[in-house]
Amino acid sequence: MSLARSVRYLVAAVLAAVAFWPAAARAQCTGFCAAERQSAYLLTFSDNNRFSDATARYSIGFDITPSATGSSATFALGVKAAQYGFFSSTLLAAGLTYPPVGPGGTTLTMTKTGPGTGFLTVGYYTDIATSFADSWIVAGVHNGRYTLDFLGGGSGYLGSPIDYMLEVQMYGDWSSSGTGMGQHEFLGWSGAGYALTYDFVYDSGSNITTLRMDHSAWEGASPNAAFRLYGAEVVPEPASIALVATGLAGLGLVARRRRVR
Repeated sequence: MSLARSVRYLVAAVLAAVAFWPAAARAQCTGFCAAERQSAYLLTFSDNNRFSDATARYSIGFDITPSATGSSATFALGVKAAQYGFFSSTLLAAGLTYPPVGPGGTTLTMTKTGPGTGFLTVGYYTDIATSFADSWIVAGVHNGRYTLDFLGGGSGYLGSPIDYMLEVQMYGDWSSSGTGMGQHEFLGWSGAGYALTYDFVYDSGSNITTLRMDHSAWEGASPNAAFRLYGAEVVPEPASIALVATGLAGLGLVARRRRVR
């Protein structure tokens, strides 16, 4: 065999091995296998001034790959204390079972009961709160304005490195960066290996702004993506204005008395 032909065969063999490697690596998973995880949030609200009616829909999606019947995996679901409306897909074709998760739950164990594959989705809702222990979204006041603060991502998957996608969507045009009404302030994220693929991109057709981050070899560390939406200016309540006016009037009375003396 000529040297040129030997080189061609060697190159072809290497390319074939490289093309096959990701599938082979995942096929070697001895327990529960997933090719991809998605953490998706949808923020909805009609009060753009104070975000008083804001709600976050949180869903986790797993693309289940073939794995042994009876294998299982446990991951930290990160259930918020004030969660409600837990939902899940049936995924009967994948032969996957999982217990319901109630308030205060922290883990979700999934067990393969059949040979199938499919996409599993579980999730729940939280309303805007005053603590991230209760909700994914928190009400605040920053730079003299009412704000909605977000902190999330998802973590705790105990398995082989997989593809990961974090996506946060919100209705309305929040693509402008800043601290004014209707703007967002991106506070960043933690963890290595994440790529920012949608940086508050607004789609006029759906009237949705999207923040998205991707990881090609995720091992369970949360990106802890954080941002802030800005609403209306904080103005004193009428009672506060009255107290201020009373105080000013009192100062004026004292000044007049001093002049009389």
